Amino acid sequence: MADSLYFKGERTVTKKTGDKVSLIRPKRGGDTHLFPQWWNLKGKVQYLKTAIFKFELSNGQAVRLVIPVEKEGVEVAIRHDGDGNFTFPSFKCIERIAVVAVDSTSLIHEYQFPSISSGRVLKRTVGSLPASTTTIGTVTVSGPNSAEVDNTLTYTAAASGDATVSYSWSIPGGGAAIQSGRSTASATIKFTAAGSCKPTCIVSSSDAGLTGESDIAADITVTVTAVESEDDDEG
Repeated sequence: MADSLYFKGERTVTKKTGDKVSLIRPKRGGDTHLFPQWWNLKGKVQYLKTAIFKFELSNGQAVRLVIPVEKEGVEVAIRHDGDGNFTFPSFKCIERIAVVAVDSTSLIHEYQFPSISSGRVLKRTVGSLPASTTTIGTVTVSGPNSAEVDNTLTYTAAASGDATVSYSWSIPGGGAAIQSGRSTASATIKFTAAGSCKPTCIVSSSDAGLTGESDIAADITVTVTAVESEDDDEG
C-alpha cells in the first residue's frame, strides 16, 4: 500500500494516488487547523496555522501529517509507504512537518527540512506508531444438531477475527464425553445419554493488541435420542 500527492498553499491537492489518504477539513469550516507548536516550547502554548492529512496504515491504524502553512508559497510532494514512513521528493517554504497520533496531538515523528537541518530532510523519532489491533470476532460451533446415544461425531469451532486463539471444549450438564481434540479447533464427542446436549467451545486469545473480549464461548444444541432395541421375530 502506497499513497502520494502534491500539496500547495493551504488546500490544493493534485497528483493524488492511492486511497488511504485524505485532507482533513476543520469542523468549524475553512481550510486550516490551529495546531500546537511542537518545538521551542516555552510554557505557553503557541498555535500554528496548519493543513492536516490523515494516512491509513497497513496494520489498520492511522496517523496524521501536520504541515505548517503560515508562510506563503508552501508546496510539498508527499509519498507514504503505508507503514508510517514519509518522503518528500520536492518542497518549498517548508521547515518542519509532524507525524502525530490520529486522536491526539502526541508527536510521533518530526521531519526537519534543509532550512533548519542544514542538509537533507532529517527524520526525528519521538514516539511510536500505533500498533495493530486484533479481535477474536464472532465464534461459532458447527456440526450435526441431532445424534443417537453412542454416536461419536465431530464438531468444529471457528472465530471470525484475526487474533491468535486457543480452544477449550466442554460439555456443560453432561450427557456426552469428549473423545479427542479438547484443545483444538475440532473435537470428537461421544453422546452417552438421551436428551438435549450442548457441546461448548471457549475460544481465547492473549494477543498484545487484542481488543474486545479475551475469551468468547459458543455452543450448539444437539438433540440426542435413545437407540430403539429390535425384538427378534420368533417363527
